[in-house]
Amino acid sequence: MSEHKGLTSEEVVERLKIYGLNKVPEKRESIVVSFLKKLTGLTPYTIEVAAAISFVLGKYVDFAIMVSLLLVNAVIGVVHGYRAGKAIEMLKSKLKVTVKALRDGKWVDVAAEHIVPDDIVKISMGDIVPADGVIVEGSITVDESALTGESIPAEKNVK
Repeated sequence: MSEHKGLTSEEVVERLKIYGLNKVPEKRESIVVSFLKKLTGLTPYTIEVAAAISFVLGKYVDFAIMVSLLLVNAVIGVVHGYRAGKAIEMLKSKLKVTVKALRDGKWVDVAAEHIVPDDIVKISMGDIVPADGVIVEGSITVDESALTGESIPAEKNVK
């Protein structure tokens, strides 16, 4: 890497092979686990206890109604969660973050997921910071609330 030219195309390809894409893999919850989670919590536990008492007392119709309501509610919750997840995936696919990276001596627009170690990126006001990095010139105020929970913007300077 030349300090004034950034990475070459070959270096980028090599780093992508070594390090992979600049994105965090998302864990997807299985439908069974999601369904079982819908059966836990204060309200479901209360209904489950009431259903068990109804069963012990021989009130099988009440028992069947309560269990049916629990199961229908869990199925509806799983379906809504699945649909919401699909909607979020669609939004993420349409909202691709790009940054200016110095490659082969020129500033080019690069998808944030294709940023590799040692890339030189230009950050301007309003940009999303695409990866961990070191400031080599200037200073910036960054909203880190999504990472740290701290609502006060953090000052970042050349070290």
